[in-house]
Amino acid sequence: MTIEQQLESLQSEVEQISEQEVPPKTSFEVFSLTREEGAWQAYLRYLLDPSQSHGLETDFLSEFIEQLRTLGCISDSGPPTDPYLLSTVTVEQEVSTENGNRPDIVVYDKGEWFLCLELKIDSTEGGGESSQTERYAADTDIVPPSTKKYDQAVYLYISPEQSPMSKSEAFVDINWTDLIPVFDSVISAQSNRVPTPTLAQLTDFRNTIQSELTMTELDKETRHKKDLYFEYREAIESVDDAIEPFVKDVLRNEWTDGLQKELQENNATDHNWKCGAVGNSYGQLRLPDWISAKEGECRLDIHFEHKPRVEHFKTGRLKLLLELEERDRGTMSKNSGPQYHAFREDLLEALPRVVESSEYSNSQLKVEIDPSSSKKKLLSVMYKYQPGDEEEYYSALATALIDLVPVADLVSEMLSQNDYSIHLSS
Repeated sequence: MTIEQQLESLQSEVEQISEQEVPPKTSFEVFSLTREEGAWQAYLRYLLDPSQSHGLETDFLSEFIEQLRTLGCISDSGPPTDPYLLSTVTVEQEVSTENGNRPDIVVYDKGEWFLCLELKIDSTEGGGESSQTERYAADTDIVPPSTKKYDQAVYLYISPEQSPMSKSEAFVDINWTDLIPVFDSVISAQSNRVPTPTLAQLTDFRNTIQSELTMTELDKETRHKKDLYFEYREAIESVDDAIEPFVKDVLRNEWTDGLQKELQENNATDHNWKCGAVGNSYGQLRLPDWISAKEGECRLDIHFEHKPRVEHFKTGRLKLLLELEERDRGTMSKNSGPQYHAFREDLLEALPRVVESSEYSNSQLKVEIDPSSSKKKLLSVMYKYQPGDEEEYYSALATALIDLVPVADLVSEMLSQNDYSIHLSS
């Protein structure tokens, strides 16, 4: 295929990807809690506890235990799923033992059975002489009065896929995604029985697990686009490589003709703009009286300057600066002549009034007075245009000049009404 055909094919595939709708954010995402282990822990503890106000009673805990049985984590004779037998269980979160251990969640029916849950999102087990799970398995005080008083014990380590497994042989490892069937079953069975907020919470937590810990649609989209890049890389790089020579050899040399054409089409020829530094990495624009000021006794080089750069051309951004420089020196400093500083101070005092009262086109993005520590920059404006479009670049430059006519008139007015040569002898 030709480069054009390859790029057309690429565009078609990218458009198909972009048409896929992005799902609404979960509450975890809204509050930036998607990777906060404590938030996941509190949510799971709330749902497992039959005494909480979610309206599920023992249903979530029962489905949770049943899923553990399905996964082979517990035997048929393990913790029950009968609502009556589960109604008296205790669920605790991060209760410290005398040995300084603090399991994330423990669920127990006193003297009968207990579940000890350690949850991980991004972190791994705490170290030391022994790991967290090894310490928890050895600690008889994680449930009252002692683990030795219970008939059945289940130690569970829940973490994302591809995370390191628990270090204790007593713990059984499962993934967070193994719990999705629990949520699906409860949501399906309880849709007409429990409060609407509870269903929303179940769905929210379930979707968080799905979106954060598995390959989401966004992940798939990102991977697909990555694959497309490498499939069409040769064509992409071929056209991308053409941008830099175009900017350097064409845009920097032909912007004067393009600008004059745009000004004529907009009937904006009252100001006789003179173009300078053509072919350089920057271009300059002056009115005739500005040129006289530069060549005169005060040597005040005031001008508009734009910089045709590759990165700006790719992103469709045009920056136009009003700059004051010393002739043949290119900048201003504390050692510059007093006439420069006097002219600069006069302009900066008057510019806010003129800028605030001016009208700007819709393509104007930003206006800044005295925009940087550089003394030569008095005003900066940013305009947007269609990235990579030569004619749009010239149009944006013309638009900026038309919008800044009041600023240009202010500069000319100050040059004509003030004699800055009086500062030369001071």
